[in-house]
Amino acid sequence: MDINARFMRNISYFCIVKHLYAIFITVFLLFLPSARGYAQGGVEPDSIHIYLLTCSPHQTVYSLYGHSALRVENRQSGEDVAVNYGVFSFDKPFFALRFVFGLTDYEMGLCPFELFKREYEYYGSSVAQQEINLTASEKLRVIAALNENWKPENRVYRYNFFYDNCTTRARDIVCDNIDGRVVYDGKVPEGVTFRKMIHDMNGDYPWARLGNDLLLGVGADRQLDLSEFQFLPHSMRSSADKAYIIDKHGNKRVFVKSKSKVVPPALQVVDEGFPLTPVQCASILLAVTLLLSVAEWRTGRYLWWYDAVLECCLALCSIVMVAMLFSHHPTVSLNAQILLFNPLVLVFGVRAICRFRKGVLHWLWLVQIVCVCLLLVVYSFGIQWIDMSVRLLALSVLVRCGMKMKGVKAVA
Repeated sequence: MDINARFMRNISYFCIVKHLYAIFITVFLLFLPSARGYAQGGVEPDSIHIYLLTCSPHQTVYSLYGHSALRVENRQSGEDVAVNYGVFSFDKPFFALRFVFGLTDYEMGLCPFELFKREYEYYGSSVAQQEINLTASEKLRVIAALNENWKPENRVYRYNFFYDNCTTRARDIVCDNIDGRVVYDGKVPEGVTFRKMIHDMNGDYPWARLGNDLLLGVGADRQLDLSEFQFLPHSMRSSADKAYIIDKHGNKRVFVKSKSKVVPPALQVVDEGFPLTPVQCASILLAVTLLLSVAEWRTGRYLWWYDAVLECCLALCSIVMVAMLFSHHPTVSLNAQILLFNPLVLVFGVRAICRFRKGVLHWLWLVQIVCVCLLLVVYSFGIQWIDMSVRLLALSVLVRCGMKMKGVKAVA
């Protein structure tokens, strides 16, 4: 009872704070001076501290991979602002469609650091900070770059999940304004790919994992370099811990001056969602396919309605696969799963079923057998990872198409 009451109080508090968000932003923007203001207004750069913030995931779908931001703290004036490159709105027209085609615009946002903390406390996510070891001149350059980014014409950018996101933006605006270069001490372990890193983050959310695996193609299964490895917040955090700066005079200093936990992890309320996993659903489908196919073979009656349902599902998925050919997202245009979710089904599926009901074998069934076999070869040789549920679905398709080759007597 106490836990429920406390949770409801937190919800009420959070809602009130969210309504005051715009007011806080307006006020704090007035207190975020330009680099020139710091240099000429009597504010000591040593009182400025810049941190990389790494937020742990929570179960909201867009937060399964964590989040990165910057914190700019002025201990002399008391100003403390979180700089966030992950601001977006679901309310924008055609948001989902634009996201699928890689046309989503994110923008830079500013908010009081205390409000930023409260949000992650509400979700039960931890927030770690690493103070970047910057000189006075480097701090002024970073602040100048942030002010330039905050201009209305600059704050919106075209989001790219792998190459231009909240983490890479935070990293680049710091590293691009250092008098020297950042060297990352270490290398990416062998076999680490975009897909494997994503799997590490969404392993507890099998349906979200399946959605990603369906859309990601061959490019998601190649070895990453160190810059690409840093696209996720937790990997950027680990890279920063091992990094150092070599300035223009050849002097070396650590990249992270200090680190701490500003929001400890807390209990998260988890929505269990659909009770069955994709693999369980695909296994049930395969079992049903085998049972109905055996019944079909024994009775000599063609269960055309089952093929109609199965081919309809493949056709709907093929629409998504074809759409991905035109997406601006990296690693999605070349996807071997289009062999299973074949657009030919969309055009010839109904005709193939109707002809087989009359005892005539359509060429589509043979094409599907060849395509499914090719897909399994692609997976077997490690060219592209195929989720187990998709492989089981492919076996169901193979069984149904194989039955046609056995010459089942077609009876309406």
